[in-house]
Amino acid sequence: MKSKNIIRKVILFLIGISASTILTAGSNFVNVKEFGAKGDGKTDDSNSIQSAIDSIQTSGGTVFFPEGRYTIKKTILINGQPTTKNEDYGWITLRGTGGGSFLLGDGVDYIIAARRNPNSEVSYINGLRVKELSFSSFDTKMRCGGINVSYMLRWYIQDCNFLILKKGIYSDGGRDANGKSKSIWICRILNNIFSRNADWPIEIGRCFDLVIANNVIEHSNGGICAGKPGDKYDAAANTIRIENNVIEGAQQNPAILGSCWIGGRIVGNYFEGNHGGDIMLTPGENDGWTRGMVIASNTFQPTEKQRKDGIYGPLYLQKIRDAVVYGNVTTGVNLFHKESAQWGSGMNIYSNTTNNPASVGTLEGATDKERVEYLKNLPGYGTPRFSMYDIAGEVGLDAQRGFTYNGKSIRFGTSAPQATPVENKKGDIVFNQAPECKDGKITLGWICLENGKPGKWTPIMISANKDK
Repeated sequence: MKSKNIIRKVILFLIGISASTILTAGSNFVNVKEFGAKGDGKTDDSNSIQSAIDSIQTSGGTVFFPEGRYTIKKTILINGQPTTKNEDYGWITLRGTGGGSFLLGDGVDYIIAARRNPNSEVSYINGLRVKELSFSSFDTKMRCGGINVSYMLRWYIQDCNFLILKKGIYSDGGRDANGKSKSIWICRILNNIFSRNADWPIEIGRCFDLVIANNVIEHSNGGICAGKPGDKYDAAANTIRIENNVIEGAQQNPAILGSCWIGGRIVGNYFEGNHGGDIMLTPGENDGWTRGMVIASNTFQPTEKQRKDGIYGPLYLQKIRDAVVYGNVTTGVNLFHKESAQWGSGMNIYSNTTNNPASVGTLEGATDKERVEYLKNLPGYGTPRFSMYDIAGEVGLDAQRGFTYNGKSIRFGTSAPQATPVENKKGDIVFNQAPECKDGKITLGWICLENGKPGKWTPIMISANKDK
């Protein structure tokens, strides 16, 4: 028996499953094919896979899916385990080989979900890892969901693919019939690929300690929804971190949607061509305020339509306070959507780059001519520029044009601009910093009457006669 276990561990090590992984999973390891699963894309493997999982439901362990296409016609259920005092949570690991282990949902709402007995004292599934599996729909016209994580605590989903589904990872929100919160805790969604999903790739209801990091979310009907607007709860998402993801090609829904987040971070993500918007923290009626947020070091590439409409900005924030927004880059005109509203105290906004119509990626492999054109589109030719936004419009400081408000500038000088590499705009004003009386008049400054470089300017004068 001992030699058999040694041989098994050697085989597992060769296919990338270390002995430490087995020990972490409770030293129990089962192969779904040992329970009759075929993985041929034709046979219904639901009962075989369920039997394999049931064999370790009490003790915990690893269920291994060799390379294959496993048809699922009945949702695979994971049992809840009591939370013990000795940290023995009965962890269950479902593990594939990488891209080659497919679970194909056929006529099911979700491929994997919790088996919860409403009459039991056990409320949650405690401890689940899902690794290196691919979830997809057997029939793309009858799409299913990937994993329903409602009533699951302490779960990890990593290195998986969620392809051509309805929803990828989903949890319910609100409260059950007995008034108990359905909030889920201590959740990790890491290093996955979500592609061509018809609904939200990730939709999480009320949650605490949720980390979504290093994922690729592409060409789906949205990206990440956490604490859905309109649930009428305060603190819908506590301690949520969305970091280092790529989210592109979101259609009707935005890349990130939420409401009433507390202590959240949206940091280091890349957003491109999201037709439904980028980051929207917009509460519904009776929802609480978002507070304690950091939105930093994100890069936004709005669509051409979004760049041109004059209203769009990748950050659409409402009922928010005590937030820091810095180090973000957008190739659009605005960083904040013009309909952002109801900002409270403690808003810190600095060191963001906006209004560059050229692509951030233009310099890669560009010709000298293209590089020159890119630099021309940089605000102030790359000179230092500070800008921030309020509800009424843009307020900023431009190194060459002075103070700006809604595109108009106010600056000081000794004459009207004669030559400048930047476009002056109708309504710009230059105040005379060395006024003197000449011919009975004092020149207070100059105002621009026509756009241009330098534009058409005329003096602003008053009479020096105190009686006039």
